[in-house]
Amino acid sequence: MPTVPADIKPVAVFPAPIGKIKVKRLSVYPAEHWEKWGGEPGLFRVMVGDAWLARKDERACFYDMDGLGEVLRRWGLGALGCDGKPDPLAVLPDTPKATPVWACDDPATPDLATRTRTIPFQDDGGFWCVWVWHRPAPVLLSNLALRRGNDGR
Repeated sequence: MPTVPADIKPVAVFPAPIGKIKVKRLSVYPAEHWEKWGGEPGLFRVMVGDAWLARKDERACFYDMDGLGEVLRRWGLGALGCDGKPDPLAVLPDTPKATPVWACDDPATPDLATRTRTIPFQDDGGFWCVWVWHRPAPVLLSNLALRRGNDGR
């Protein structure tokens, strides 16, 4: 069970909705307290219950304001019993490196089966992108789909 030093206080705590027994509270901490793991000012680290929220195979995960907004949206809708889940084939900003995807960014060519080379990031225009293999430039997340199952979709 992770612990937080007593001198580090959350910037926000969202308790479970009244009557929801299986829902855990969500706490948001400033990321700069975990500088040795990549935390920077302006980013946040999230704890749900007594566990840190992190991408698969990452020790510490930090979110910018947009990423934090998505975490809060998903947690809030789930806490209220609503389906806050995105399209199951959507590539989201919390997708880990080496995720198998279809790159559908060029209508003139067939979809390319590839993998992400980095975690997603926002470009200068604020659009979510990721580097993938066999593309000379970052690809918009909206132009990717997760590869799943025997048929590849």
